Amino acid sequence: MGIVEQNALENRQQTLFNRLKKRDRHFQKWAKRTETNCYRVYDKDIPELPLGIDRYDQSLVVYDYSQKEQECEPKIWCDVIADALSVKSSSVFWKRRTRQKGIQQYEKLGFSDRRECVIENGYKFWVNLRDYLDTGLFMDHRITRDLSTQNMANRSMLNLFAYTGSFSVYGAIRGASQVTTVDLSNTYLDWAKSNFLLNELDPTQHVFIQDDAIEWLGFERKNEKKYDLIICDPPTFSNSKRMRDNFEVERNQLALFQGCHRRLKPDGVLWWSTNKRRFRLSDIIFELFDVEEMTQRTQPEDYRQRPHRSWRMTRRGK
Repeated sequence: MGIVEQNALENRQQTLFNRLKKRDRHFQKWAKRTETNCYRVYDKDIPELPLGIDRYDQSLVVYDYSQKEQECEPKIWCDVIADALSVKSSSVFWKRRTRQKGIQQYEKLGFSDRRECVIENGYKFWVNLRDYLDTGLFMDHRITRDLSTQNMANRSMLNLFAYTGSFSVYGAIRGASQVTTVDLSNTYLDWAKSNFLLNELDPTQHVFIQDDAIEWLGFERKNEKKYDLIICDPPTFSNSKRMRDNFEVERNQLALFQGCHRRLKPDGVLWWSTNKRRFRLSDIIFELFDVEEMTQRTQPEDYRQRPHRSWRMTRRGK
């Protein structure tokens, strides 16, 4: 590397260092006030450095969104990031995110099974920073979890595509009479139960179901349970071997909405969200629900890019 290139690199490193210091100083004040120690410090702030940097207490996860592999060389940036945010370099976990194509799916990255406890709005969650691309807690839904589970006392809740059950934890802590948590993965359901225990909740007082959410919703049961609140945050795409067919959120939305409509009590509420940027609700949905888009209200302050879209829908009809 020549002198000019070296100087340019050092300038970029200093710019990133300064940006991280400023952002983290701001969010540490907010974190103490809200009893939260996990948040996004950097969200592609500098166009030449397309990274997402998330703090989990004294550890960091860096997501590399660059188009070309090694465009953001970890060995060049890890020490700068660690130094700016006052963590050990060994506690920085670098992960590369690529746009999924066709049948491509993210694979498990490791088998350490090492979990760490983080706090969000005073609630506790287990995260795994090493073994998966995602950590077990989608932090961009922090506000969505808070808004959707208000006034839950003695109300019933269904959480579909529940992942590790963070929405379920919110509902149970806030007094839901019973929370039903549905996910295709037993690993994630066990993780959800451990999140309940971490918050001194008895998982045996609630329901955990291992199943494909679409098939489970579509199977009509005699005297099937109706819910006051349904949370539905489906993946954009999935080709899990345990699903009968590949899933694509826009293509399969109608089956989900019809199933949720049937499972809601009169005037029950569905919170729907998606990470698909160009997602368009089917016109039929407006016949089933009164629809209010909540995207602007649910975008957290620590995310500069829009991480999701969300809607609050009230059931129409008897």
